[in-house]
Amino acid sequence: MPARALDDGLPWQLFAEGQYRYARREALRQLEAEPDRFADRYVAAAAALRLDAADAQGAQELDELVRADPPMPWAALAALEQGRLRALRKEPDEAVSRFAQAFLQAPNDAVFQCAAQALRRLFDEHKDLKKRHSSLARQARSARVGAHGSGCAVCSAGPAGGRRSVGHPLLWVVRFYRRQVRPAIGDRCVIEPSCSEYFA
Repeated sequence: MPARALDDGLPWQLFAEGQYRYARREALRQLEAEPDRFADRYVAAAAALRLDAADAQGAQELDELVRADPPMPWAALAALEQGRLRALRKEPDEAVSRFAQAFLQAPNDAVFQCAAQALRRLFDEHKDLKKRHSSLARQARSARVGAHGSGCAVCSAGPAGGRRSVGHPLLWVVRFYRRQVRPAIGDRCVIEPSCSEYFA
């Protein structure tokens, strides 16, 4: 889901950009001050799983978040992330269950489109599931892919796509530095996330 659709602080923005290591670190830092903040709990768990789908701690944190009965949209986002994890672990039945939960309880268009996209992808890969869940498959297929469909940070297996917006020229300079200069000279900043990570 694009950061502009759900902007809940720096951890979420870093997560939406695919900066999972920094997103998790920042979310954990903020959780020290506010341990019950659902947005940061979600980002910390989901970022850990994006870095390593076999991360038992991240999976446990996500399960604990779901058991804590978070408010929307965090409940739906947690269900989407659980579905993504189950799909990666080759558990398509469990993945359909989690994606369907998010799809049927979506609090906004961005989550709805993301869940529909995940279901369509799963049904395309597993024709037997499509037959067993024909009604859900029709609903997901009839959901039109809107502006959120291609850049869904939650549903994508890797870094979020679709963030190629034209922004402030200073952002271009920072992004150029992060992508071209910093890899060439190495990380010289002792602060993590670095100033360029905070800035852009």
